[in-house]
Amino acid sequence: MVTQAVQALVGTPQAVSEVMLDWFRRELIDVLSAGEPDVFECRACSRPFVPAEQPQLDADCLFTGVGLPRRACPSCGLIQGPLAIISAPPERLGRLYELIYRFYAEGDTVHAQERSFYLLNPSRAGRYLNYACGLWTRGASRLTDAGWDVWGYEPYITQFHPRISPTVPEGPFDGLFSHNFLEHPQDPRVFLSACHALLKPGGRMAHSTPCYEYLFERSPVHLYFFVGGSVSALCETTGFRVINDVAQDRENLGEYYRCLVFERL
Repeated sequence: MVTQAVQALVGTPQAVSEVMLDWFRRELIDVLSAGEPDVFECRACSRPFVPAEQPQLDADCLFTGVGLPRRACPSCGLIQGPLAIISAPPERLGRLYELIYRFYAEGDTVHAQERSFYLLNPSRAGRYLNYACGLWTRGASRLTDAGWDVWGYEPYITQFHPRISPTVPEGPFDGLFSHNFLEHPQDPRVFLSACHALLKPGGRMAHSTPCYEYLFERSPVHLYFFVGGSVSALCETTGFRVINDVAQDRENLGEYYRCLVFERL
């Protein structure tokens, strides 16, 4: 509805994108204007720290050039931020996503998602969940046609597929996987705790993202970079252990793939 109304006013799809980009820039600046809290609880190790006492890592937003200040936890090393976005009401972050997808379309990640699925060492008798799968209808069909019991969760799904739901399917699952998602939730502890509840005892999850390093930091919605001891700290607070770490195509960052496989304790 919003896009149709704007297009009626400005005409071409390119003009619509420009309007939406400017709208996003204004929304981003407004969210960032809240500033950093005086004290912040690390979203991996849960230890509080004073952001102003830590070095600031700066990056410019890929889309707008707006500065994206981040801080590293002095205890576990997790790079997190902008803290104003992490601390914002969830609906404000949802609004940023809504606007981004009005002018930006992600590339096809079917093969990367399948890579992560197979790292689970799946069983034909198992049941699996692709968390935040995106418009993965082709991928869902590929795996189910191959005989795998795979379901998808995507809250922003815009087309019907019998295997993809806009609400999280009921567990338990033998495994779950995600691609380019772990860096996005406002609180990864809450997300991994939810994964823990969805998995059977001993179940596995595979989360692939280049943000196990400080890479692709110009994305305004990449809120976490799991460097230092932050993954271990996150596992301790959510009930997992890492059993595999796979990195491929490091020479070409555009195709870089890294995935950690976790086991539910």
